[in-house]
Amino acid sequence: MTTVTGAVPPGPASSVGASHGGGVIAIQRARTLLFAGLLGAHAAALLAIGVSAVAMGKRGLFAALFGAALVIVFQVIGQAVQVRFAAADTRTVLAATLASFGFRVGLMLFVLYAWFNLASDPASLARVPLVVSAALTVTGWLAAEAYALHRLRVPYFDEPTQAPDSSDPSGGEAK
Repeated sequence: MTTVTGAVPPGPASSVGASHGGGVIAIQRARTLLFAGLLGAHAAALLAIGVSAVAMGKRGLFAALFGAALVIVFQVIGQAVQVRFAAADTRTVLAATLASFGFRVGLMLFVLYAWFNLASDPASLARVPLVVSAALTVTGWLAAEAYALHRLRVPYFDEPTQAPDSSDPSGGEAK
């Protein structure tokens, strides 16, 4: 999960982020990362699920689906928190991120504990496809997020653009 913490330079008016439209931009960036992560995770999960189904049949298919679903739910909840708090100040984003992470880890541990201890046949879930599909799904999510983040424009690092000069005959266009 990538943490996006606003787009406006620090100052008294930027703690909310809405005074310069920075809150909207930060939310759009967080949504872009969410959708990119979902796309990458699903692409990688399909690969893992297909290989597991061919290699181990129904048992591998179900385990790979379960592992991919755990990762996607874990990541979507975390990135949804980032979208919700993208325009907030840095401390609020940090607190929300840490609380979300604690909740997600607890939820995942509860689901795995329940499956392995309450199921009638705990061996019905193949552990290798579960782990492999989870690892590939996380890798797909992070790779797609990294690619999307690479393509996002971040005002802190972009070169400043100059407004077109009315006396310039080219209209200020790039040459």
